[in-house]
Formats: sequence, C-alpha cells, structure tokens
Amino acid sequence: MSQHDIEDLVEATIRLVLASDETEERKRSLIDGLWRFQYRHDTSDTTGRLTSELSALKFVQDRDYSPPPFLALLATVMAQAEKAGDLQLAHHWFAKLVDGIAEHDLTDLLPGTFGDLLASSDAHLIRDIAIRAALPKLKFKDGYFKLPSWTNARSFTRPSKPAEIEHHAILRFFADTTTDIPKIEAERAKLYKEIAAFDDSALHRLPQLVELPLGVTYVGRAQKSDYRYFIFDVDDGAPPEGGRIRFEIDHVQDIGILAARFTIRSPQIERWQGADGKPTPHFAYNYFFCVPQKDIENSKDIHHFGGWSYRLNQSEAVLRKRLENLFSFWKLSKRVRKFHAAPLSEFLNEQGIDKILKDGAKIANRWGFFRTDIETMFAFACLGIERGEDVSDVLKRIDARLETINPRNANLTMWRDGAARLHKGDIWFPAELSAIIPAPTDLTP
Repeated sequence: MSQHDIEDLVEATIRLVLASDETEERKRSLIDGLWRFQYRHDTSDTTGRLTSELSALKFVQDRDYSPPPFLALLATVMAQAEKAGDLQLAHHWFAKLVDGIAEHDLTDLLPGTFGDLLASSDAHLIRDIAIRAALPKLKFKDGYFKLPSWTNARSFTRPSKPAEIEHHAILRFFADTTTDIPKIEAERAKLYKEIAAFDDSALHRLPQLVELPLGVTYVGRAQKSDYRYFIFDVDDGAPPEGGRIRFEIDHVQDIGILAARFTIRSPQIERWQGADGKPTPHFAYNYFFCVPQKDIENSKDIHHFGGWSYRLNQSEAVLRKRLENLFSFWKLSKRVRKFHAAPLSEFLNEQGIDKILKDGAKIANRWGFFRTDIETMFAFACLGIERGEDVSDVLKRIDARLETINPRNANLTMWRDGAARLHKGDIWFPAELSAIIPAPTDLTP
C-alpha cells in the first residue's frame, strides 16, 4: 500500500516551491530532490497531480534513485515554509526528520558523526527554524506526521558503541531543542568516556569470579559485536551415547543483561549427520526457566527481560552478587541436565513416536527438545535404519508431513532430499536443527 503521507507531503512541498521566488533552475533542482526523496519510500507515481505546473516549468522527470542532498533540501523547504507562514508543512518535515533518525531510516542521508553535523550550516538552520517557530509545541488535527518528543525518541538509542553514541547525539541535536549544543557535546564526551572504561569491566574476569558447581569447568570465551559469551563444560556422568552438555553465560551489552542456557550435542545425532553436520547445538534450554516465579518477582538481581541485570560499568561486587544469584538455582536444573545426559535413543524408545508427536510442543518447552515434528520423525527414521528395523511407517509419516509444509519454507527442499535418501535406506539427518541459536565455536581462554 502506498505511503500516502509521503506522497502528500512531497506534493504540498512542490506546490510551495512552485509558488516561491526561486529561479526556475533552482525550482527544478529542488523538485528533483523532493522526487528522489519520495522514491525512497513505498509510493506511487504522483507526477500526474502536477502535470501542468511541471510542464510550465519545463521539468523533465528522471527516475533518479540516488540519495538527495537531504539536509540542504530540508533546510531550504523548511525556510520557505516558515517564510510562507505554512508552519504545518515545516512541522511535518521536521517530524519526518526526527522520526527517520530515530528509526535509522535516514542514516545514509546524514553526516556520519556529530562533529560533521555541527559543521553543517543546513543542520543549524533546521534546528533554528524548529526553535524559532516552536515546532515541537505545535499540534495539528489533520497532521499526518507526529513529532516524537526527546523522551520517546531517545528510547531508540542505546549509546554503548561509538556509532550509537554518534546516532544518539545527532538525534538529540534535532529532537531536544531545549538543550543547548554544548550540553549535547558534553554528554557525548561522557558516553565515550564510559565505553572506554568497558575495557576494564569486571565482566572480563567472570570465570575467576564465579564459584562453579561440582562437575562444571570453564572452557573459553568469545565475543560477537555486543555479545560476550562464557562457555562451561558440564560433566554429569553421562554415558558415552549421552548428551554432551555445555552451560553458556551470555552478556548483552546494550540491554545490560546476563542470560544463561544449556546447549547439548547428541553423539547419536552427530553420527546421523555425518560429515555434513555443523558444530551447532542439537538442543538448547533456557536456564532462566529454572528460576521460580516468586524469585523473579522479588529479586533485585533479576532483569525483566529474563536474566540477571549487569551493566559493563558496574562494579565487581555487583557482578559477584549477580553470579551468586544465577548459580543459586543450579540444583533446580538437575532434571533438565539428567534428561539430556541420557542417550537420545532411550527417550525415543521410552515415549514412542506417537506420544512425542502428540506432545511435541509440551516436550520441547519442558526439556528443550526438538522444535519441529519433522525433525522428530527424521530421528526415529535414522534410529530405525541404524538398527536394521522396518521404518516404512515413519517414512510414510514424513512424506505426508512434507506435503503440508508451506512451499516457501526454506528447509523444504533439504527435507525432501533427505527423505529420498531415507527411502533408499541411507541414514540422513539435517546438518543443522531449526529454531536453535548457534553457540560460539571459536573460543579463547
């Protein structure tokens, strides 16, 4: 569906430009920039609304999709709107600017740093018009662009990395016209100072700060963007065919949370996957599910997103306290660890395919088991072929289920090819299970 708000905004602005005292060449340049801005959005061709006017201007439309000089264009049309007394039009463009920055929709049209923004006279002119015309205070009954307040707009920023700090400062420059520029610069400098201190965060010493339960040993760590992972082996005395369990503590920097989960690799699934298997977990279980509801409601250590609160600039004492609370529920995870320490075949034999398929969602949530019924069926087929059993009934189930899967499912072709191999008597299992977040494999001590 076309974005009629953009179409109407551009049309109204072109009419303003046409009525201005700019030269014809300048008018054509501004109108070209406005069309190029419209083409960035899901809009229809609306040149027909202005056919006669554009023809009189000798404007030839060229479907140019390159980014327009946005700040210069915006400064000009907002100045013209202010001069013409059309504050509603000026307000709508300013609202589109603030909202677009907050939503990261205009990143390629803006300076990359706050310093570059301050060097732009167009940026200052836009801010000055907003202040002078009191645009943030204006309300329009028929307004189709709402100007976000700084309180709302700032919720779109998490200034924990340099690029995010620049985004935060640029957004505040426009969205918070009540704060002077030196204060915005001071806040930016403070944020840079804070992230510089992250290198000395107690989080980097996490393996040395935690008192690990019996059978748990530290393996290594990894980092990907704002995510820091600490990996531990869990030895619960599993038999050779039992699941190999790891415990993973993840820190998400921009949220300020410690999350934890168990990841499991089954030797039997590894064997079925063969050389095609990927080093990702076969099963995963969110450790936070072990925490009783009363503790979630009453503990100050708990983060409302489902984990333990910790920001990189907090002290070692706070981190120790969070880790102590995290591991205080370790005993409550025993049933899950026991379940996965047993060979996969034991559970398949004990429950049978009918019961597991019937209670699939319940089993998946309770134990962190297969998330799709088709993978459960593949497991029964592989186990049966491995034992030399007749698996024709399982293969019929697989064929019937494949007929009901959405043709756009990205895994459908792979599953069909796998089913064909099973029909030939070959063991085949997906190289990577669906709905499982990969675990880091490139670990450092």
